[in-house]
Amino acid sequence: MKSFIFNSKFFFTFGALMFLITAWNSSGYFHGDEHYQILEFARWKLGLTLAESLPWEFNEQIRPTLHPSLAYIFLKAAFWLNIENPYTQTFLLRLFTGCFALFSILFFWKESKGQFESRQLQILYLALFFLLWFMPFLSVRFSSETLGGLWLLIGLGFFYDDKRRARFLFMGLCFGLSFLFRYQMALAILGFGLWLLLIQKTPFRQLVTMTFGFLAVCGIGFLVDSWFYNELVFTPWNYFYETILNTESPSFGSAPMHYYLFSIFSYSGFWVGFPFLVFLFWLLIKKPKTMVLWPIFFFILGHSLVPHKEIRFLFPIAFLLPLFFMQGLRGFKESYPLKRLEKPLLAYAYFFLGLNLLGLVAMGFKPASIGRMEITEMIHESQTSERIHLIYGEDANPYDPWGGLYAHHYLPEGIQETEIKSLCDLDDSKLMPSAQNFLVVTKHQLNNPECIEVLEGMKTEKLGQSMPAWIERVNIWFSNGRLLVLYKLEPTQGLKIF
Repeated sequence: MKSFIFNSKFFFTFGALMFLITAWNSSGYFHGDEHYQILEFARWKLGLTLAESLPWEFNEQIRPTLHPSLAYIFLKAAFWLNIENPYTQTFLLRLFTGCFALFSILFFWKESKGQFESRQLQILYLALFFLLWFMPFLSVRFSSETLGGLWLLIGLGFFYDDKRRARFLFMGLCFGLSFLFRYQMALAILGFGLWLLLIQKTPFRQLVTMTFGFLAVCGIGFLVDSWFYNELVFTPWNYFYETILNTESPSFGSAPMHYYLFSIFSYSGFWVGFPFLVFLFWLLIKKPKTMVLWPIFFFILGHSLVPHKEIRFLFPIAFLLPLFFMQGLRGFKESYPLKRLEKPLLAYAYFFLGLNLLGLVAMGFKPASIGRMEITEMIHESQTSERIHLIYGEDANPYDPWGGLYAHHYLPEGIQETEIKSLCDLDDSKLMPSAQNFLVVTKHQLNNPECIEVLEGMKTEKLGQSMPAWIERVNIWFSNGRLLVLYKLEPTQGLKIF
């Protein structure tokens, strides 16, 4: 049994299975940018979405378009193959991303595992890529955070391949792709570059080679952006101007500099966040020359200096955590006698494993975010009429969660909508006799007993909710009333609708 567990094939197979399950169940998007700035951009290029329906970043031309260009090619191929179901299309995109993540992880692990002498440590290192509860979820997201992080991982993998003569060129090419998928990756690339220059004392010729590869990819990005936007455009400058220099650009709020320190602890789970913060400060003080520390530290520091902060901004460095944890653990073991702490550490290891396995299951069987697209997919699967009429409560429109920014990729053709302020406002007069009527409300709106009586007085069929009920019981983040509930409505017998 022990030899079976300490087997790389076992963990890789386990990881591949979890990636597949998560890709299938993780419908929708974690954040709006994952959808609106990729799929909707691609649909515009295909002539399926109007420019007026896109977010403000499109008109300002601040987004790199390599990513939506890939989506454009994929959607074009899907339509050519008669794969027109939007939910099948996005599943295939998640599956593609998951396969790319598996390749990236395996490549990086094979190139970097030589840092650890024993086979057990090498297998433990691989296991961390698949046992951290958020890793499959992040690995199947067709998002800039995921693809930017994976190209950084591949680039760093080439660094460890010291037998490859052109490794610095390949590193530069991969770092360029990482940058084109997400401009903020420049912070991690800068950190690694400074480590090469100051700590590794890398020869100038090799740094020039790496820089050449990076700039060559940026040049290709310029051509892709100009083709996509139909005019010559240098989006990195546009992005820098709008987000840093232009004081009139839209503001999305600000947070204090220490935001990420507390968020890492809370959002990743204390069993992951606590050792991360301990290793971060310990490596900064005791082992500041550790390579993996530099891209992670500069990435967090750079984002901490920017007023607007979101936890998803740190997603790209999640793929470096297994190496980071292993380096931190090894440094601790070399510096301190841990014999007295063997039993407590073993207990924590089992605790760490148990909570991560629970998290893996939870994240593997839930849709992204609060499951808006889970609701729209239920509507899609329940549609029997050419016309759909959607009645929705406040903050409950799954197609238009932010008011005026529709997810056209999923929007049924000819859909008609009616908003109600309260569930108590619902009656047969709101229904359309010639359409299939659906009602979407938040769970919070179901807390009013009087309104529940109104709903029960109508002819309804509950089709489901946006998150599995058991997920609510194991994860408090989804027990806050924002989850959506879908009903199918029919006119009450004997009543005439005008």
